[in-house]
Amino acid sequence: MGKRASRCLVLWACGGLVLLTGCSPLSPSIDFEASVDAGAAPLIVTFSATSSEPIRSYAWQFGDGGASSEPQPAHTYDQVGLFTVTLRVETERGYRVTTTKLNLIRVTGMIEAGFLYWAERGAGTIQRGAREGGSQSTVVSGLIGPEDLVVAGRRLYWTDPGSGKVESSDVDGGNRRTLAVDQYYPTGVAVDESRGKVYWTTLPSTPDAGSPVRTGAIQRANLDGASVETLVSFGPQDAFAWQIVVDSAAAKLYWLSDSWAQTATGSGVEAHAAPCNGAILRAGLDARFPAVLTHGLCDGTDLVLERAGGGAEWLYWTDAEAGTVSRIRSDGTGAMAVLAAGQIEPESVAADMSEGKVYWIAGTSLFRANLDGSAAETIYTGLDSPEGLALGP
Repeated sequence: MGKRASRCLVLWACGGLVLLTGCSPLSPSIDFEASVDAGAAPLIVTFSATSSEPIRSYAWQFGDGGASSEPQPAHTYDQVGLFTVTLRVETERGYRVTTTKLNLIRVTGMIEAGFLYWAERGAGTIQRGAREGGSQSTVVSGLIGPEDLVVAGRRLYWTDPGSGKVESSDVDGGNRRTLAVDQYYPTGVAVDESRGKVYWTTLPSTPDAGSPVRTGAIQRANLDGASVETLVSFGPQDAFAWQIVVDSAAAKLYWLSDSWAQTATGSGVEAHAAPCNGAILRAGLDARFPAVLTHGLCDGTDLVLERAGGGAEWLYWTDAEAGTVSRIRSDGTGAMAVLAAGQIEPESVAADMSEGKVYWIAGTSLFRANLDGSAAETIYTGLDSPEGLALGP
């Protein structure tokens, strides 16, 4: 990249004297970074700015009412929430430039013991255990075949294809509530706390001859199950939604998309997920006009969204047939990274950027590793057909 150009009007005066007027050099480039962008209150964050030319003055707004005029301020966030940070600078040449980063800082409640939550289809339970492994306990029982699980606030939300229900409870299993009944194979579940909505997916019937035709769907309702609405439907021959994620701040939905394929067997025709035909889609909260972020998933089984440093968001997913745990930026840019390979039918994934760990289920065990996939370790084993996985208090 060469030097920045200047836009100037050149005027020639009598005698060949050159006069330059109306010069307007390009505006300087201003950016800033936070030393950490997520954590429990009180959270201390140091901010630093970068500029293509010297800065005369700084004016920071930290989003919680705090401000500073220092070049590299340290600010303490005592409140829980998402905070937008703005930097206004004046350069030595007199340029005034404003840079804003929406929802850059995420502050959670006071540090408390963090747990892993997972569903066990075989036992019909939801389990809870320490993130580093050890003992576990049952928080919900009496389920038929729980599929997916998410923690929002201090509530659990899950789908149970065996009973055709979407349910919720407190994280300790109390105050259990049925949100939807008579669902045909409910799979993924997601929660938008800021708008008071829960989303879930149902599968369409397989295209087997003689089976009743059922449509799949992306549906949502209030957190108490009221006002159920179908956002989009999928027929047996359509690509359908398997797992779903909601990004409240960006007002986006993401889901794993797949389709049924038929294979002739000795006893007839068997329907299964089409080989390596899966994709990750993104749309607005109405699920209309989805865009493809990445494709070629062989058997995508779970999808989560987690926020990284600098405000970037990452999608993590598991692929049971490929035996991998992978991630990609939520806007689809950049290369896909495989964090773990050679896994036995990985079923679910969860990540915590502030902790610097990614967790996943494969086979009958639960694993964790650093965010780049290094230092992988087994933390629970001998589980009973585990599937859903979530992090919570």
